[in-house]
Amino acid sequence: MTDCKTVLVLCSGNACRSQMGEAILNHELAGQVHAISAGTHPQAQVAMVLLQLMEAKL
Repeated sequence: MTDCKTVLVLCSGNACRSQMGEAILNHELAGQVHAISAGTHPQAQVAMVLLQLMEAKL
């Protein structure tokens, strides 16, 4: 059994950087880490630029 670590990616808004970090970690290190994201002052929605960047990488 693998020792899967939990990683918290934290930023102020949880609308761009932490969301991107979570997605990258979960994709690139699948099975090694379980990333989650949070924000100290969470925004109501994800930043549009993040959605565009992530879509371009697919």
